[in-house]
Amino acid sequence: MRLKTKTPSELAVDFTVAVERRANGRQMRWVMVSDVAARLGLDDDAAEAGARQAIANGWLISEGDPPHSVCLASSGI
Repeated sequence: MRLKTKTPSELAVDFTVAVERRANGRQMRWVMVSDVAARLGLDDDAAEAGARQAIANGWLISEGDPPHSVCLASSGI
């Protein structure tokens, strides 16, 4: 059985929801990308893709390139 690979857009939603939970819904509460990746069971490439798409969508704000920490943006999902 082959697992379905998620698109960057799907990963972005999962990633943002996980950040929101980790930050208890509060903006400007920084969360490590590696912590979110571990919680979601994502490898580094998938975590970066999800984070970058969520950042591009305006849902998250990041630090670093590649992003190492993120927080919720005011716009949300």
